[in-house]
Amino acid sequence: MYRLAEAFNVPPEGFIAEHTDVLPRALVIRDDRRCGNLEAWTEAINRLRGRPEYRTQHPTDVLHLVVQKWAVFSGCVTSVIESNFSRARVLFNEQQRSARDELEEAYLRLALMDAPKDGSERLLGQAQELWFRVLGGRARAPLAKFRI
Repeated sequence: MYRLAEAFNVPPEGFIAEHTDVLPRALVIRDDRRCGNLEAWTEAINRLRGRPEYRTQHPTDVLHLVVQKWAVFSGCVTSVIESNFSRARVLFNEQQRSARDELEEAYLRLALMDAPKDGSERLLGQAQELWFRVLGGRARAPLAKFRI
Protein backbone atom coordinates (compact mmCIF):
# COMPACT_ATOMS: atom_id res chain seq x y z
CA MET A 1 0.00 0.00 0.00
CA TYR A 2 2.89 2.33 0.74
CA ARG A 3 4.35 1.73 -2.71
CA LEU A 4 1.02 2.42 -4.35
CA ALA A 5 0.63 5.64 -2.37
CA GLU A 6 4.12 6.66 -3.38
CA ALA A 7 3.45 5.83 -7.05
CA PHE A 8 0.33 8.01 -7.04
CA ASN A 9 1.97 10.70 -4.89
CA VAL A 10 -0.56 10.67 -2.06
CA PRO A 11 -0.07 10.50 1.73
CA PRO A 12 0.14 6.80 2.63
CA GLU A 13 -1.67 7.06 5.98
CA GLY A 14 -4.73 8.71 4.48
CA PHE A 15 -4.74 6.36 1.51
CA ILE A 16 -4.51 3.23 3.68
CA ALA A 17 -7.23 4.46 6.07
CA GLU A 18 -9.62 5.34 3.24
CA HIS A 19 -8.84 2.13 1.34
CA THR A 20 -9.53 0.04 4.45
CA ASP A 21 -12.81 1.87 5.04
CA VAL A 22 -14.14 1.68 1.46
CA LEU A 23 -12.85 -1.79 0.47
CA PRO A 24 -15.79 -3.78 1.97
CA ARG A 25 -18.26 -1.56 0.11
CA ALA A 26 -16.38 -1.93 -3.18
CA LEU A 27 -16.29 -5.72 -2.79
CA VAL A 28 -20.04 -5.91 -2.18
CA ILE A 29 -20.74 -3.70 -5.21
CA ARG A 30 -18.38 -5.79 -7.37
CA ASP A 31 -20.07 -9.03 -6.32
CA ASP A 32 -23.64 -7.70 -6.55
CA ARG A 33 -23.20 -6.09 -9.95
CA ARG A 34 -20.62 -8.57 -11.26
CA CYS A 35 -18.61 -5.62 -12.50
CA GLY A 36 -14.93 -4.80 -12.68
CA ASN A 37 -12.80 -3.37 -9.91
CA LEU A 38 -12.70 0.13 -11.32
CA GLU A 39 -16.47 0.38 -11.58
CA ALA A 40 -16.91 -1.03 -8.06
CA TRP A 41 -14.41 1.39 -6.49
CA THR A 42 -15.88 4.33 -8.36
CA GLU A 43 -19.43 3.48 -7.31
CA ALA A 44 -18.44 2.95 -3.66
CA ILE A 45 -16.65 6.30 -3.54
CA ASN A 46 -19.48 8.10 -5.32
CA ARG A 47 -22.03 6.73 -2.85
CA LEU A 48 -20.00 7.98 0.10
CA ARG A 49 -19.32 11.36 -1.50
CA GLY A 50 -22.95 11.78 -2.51
CA ARG A 51 -24.37 12.14 1.00
CA PRO A 52 -23.14 14.90 3.31
CA GLU A 53 -23.47 12.76 6.43
CA TYR A 54 -21.25 10.08 4.89
CA ARG A 55 -18.67 12.55 3.63
CA THR A 56 -17.60 13.55 7.13
CA GLN A 57 -17.64 10.03 8.59
CA HIS A 58 -16.02 8.36 5.56
CA PRO A 59 -13.54 10.69 3.84
CA THR A 60 -12.53 9.59 0.35
CA ASP A 61 -10.51 12.49 -1.04
CA VAL A 62 -7.19 10.64 -1.20
CA LEU A 63 -8.73 7.38 -2.41
CA HIS A 64 -10.77 9.26 -5.01
CA LEU A 65 -7.59 10.79 -6.39
CA VAL A 66 -5.88 7.38 -6.58
CA VAL A 67 -8.85 5.78 -8.35
CA GLN A 68 -8.99 8.66 -10.86
CA LYS A 69 -5.29 8.30 -11.64
CA TRP A 70 -5.62 4.54 -11.83
CA ALA A 71 -8.51 4.88 -14.31
CA VAL A 72 -6.53 7.24 -16.51
CA PHE A 73 -3.44 5.05 -16.39
CA SER A 74 -5.25 1.79 -17.11
CA GLY A 75 -7.21 3.40 -19.95
CA CYS A 76 -4.06 4.77 -21.57
CA VAL A 77 -2.19 1.52 -21.37
CA THR A 78 -5.08 -0.47 -22.74
CA SER A 79 -5.72 1.91 -25.63
CA VAL A 80 -2.06 1.91 -26.70
CA ILE A 81 -1.89 -1.89 -26.67
CA GLU A 82 -5.19 -2.25 -28.53
CA SER A 83 -4.08 0.33 -31.07
CA ASN A 84 -0.83 -1.53 -31.73
CA PHE A 85 -2.64 -4.85 -32.14
CA SER A 86 -5.05 -3.24 -34.61
CA ARG A 87 -2.21 -1.69 -36.57
CA ALA A 88 -0.32 -5.03 -36.62
CA ARG A 89 -3.40 -6.84 -37.90
CA VAL A 90 -3.73 -4.34 -40.76
CA LEU A 91 -0.01 -4.47 -41.61
CA PHE A 92 0.13 -8.24 -42.02
CA ASN A 93 -1.57 -9.95 -44.93
CA GLU A 94 -2.12 -13.71 -45.07
CA GLN A 95 1.24 -14.41 -46.73
CA GLN A 96 3.15 -12.39 -44.15
CA ARG A 97 1.48 -14.25 -41.28
CA SER A 98 3.44 -17.36 -42.25
CA ALA A 99 6.78 -15.54 -41.87
CA ARG A 100 9.38 -16.70 -39.41
CA ASP A 101 8.95 -15.29 -35.92
CA GLU A 102 12.09 -13.14 -36.05
CA LEU A 103 11.02 -11.56 -39.36
CA GLU A 104 7.56 -10.85 -38.00
CA GLU A 105 9.03 -9.29 -34.87
CA ALA A 106 11.47 -7.12 -36.85
CA TYR A 107 8.74 -5.98 -39.23
CA LEU A 108 6.36 -5.08 -36.40
CA ARG A 109 9.04 -3.25 -34.42
CA LEU A 110 9.81 -1.10 -37.43
CA ALA A 111 6.19 -0.55 -38.37
CA LEU A 112 4.98 0.30 -34.87
CA MET A 113 7.89 2.41 -33.68
CA ASP A 114 7.48 6.14 -33.50
CA ALA A 115 8.98 7.72 -36.58
CA PRO A 116 11.75 10.11 -35.62
CA LYS A 117 11.00 13.76 -36.18
CA ASP A 118 14.53 14.61 -37.32
CA GLY A 119 14.36 12.94 -40.73
CA SER A 120 14.53 9.65 -42.54
CA GLU A 121 18.28 9.15 -42.02
CA ARG A 122 17.74 8.38 -38.35
CA LEU A 123 14.84 6.04 -39.18
CA LEU A 124 17.00 4.21 -41.71
CA GLY A 125 19.77 3.87 -39.12
CA GLN A 126 17.32 2.42 -36.59
CA ALA A 127 15.98 0.00 -39.19
CA GLN A 128 19.50 -1.17 -40.06
CA GLU A 129 20.40 -1.62 -36.40
CA LEU A 130 17.26 -3.65 -35.76
CA TRP A 131 17.86 -5.77 -38.87
CA PHE A 132 21.39 -6.66 -37.79
CA ARG A 133 20.37 -7.33 -34.20
CA VAL A 134 17.41 -9.59 -35.06
CA LEU A 135 18.56 -11.26 -38.26
CA GLY A 136 22.31 -11.38 -37.81
CA GLY A 137 23.37 -9.00 -40.51
CA ARG A 138 22.75 -10.41 -43.96
CA ALA A 139 19.53 -10.82 -45.82
CA ARG A 140 18.71 -14.45 -46.44
CA ALA A 141 16.98 -15.94 -49.43
CA PRO A 142 13.27 -16.38 -48.88
CA LEU A 143 12.30 -19.80 -47.54
CA ALA A 144 9.13 -20.05 -49.55
CA LYS A 145 7.81 -18.50 -52.72
CA PHE A 146 4.84 -16.21 -52.49
CA ARG A 147 1.56 -17.79 -53.49
CA ILE A 148 -0.46 -15.86 -56.04
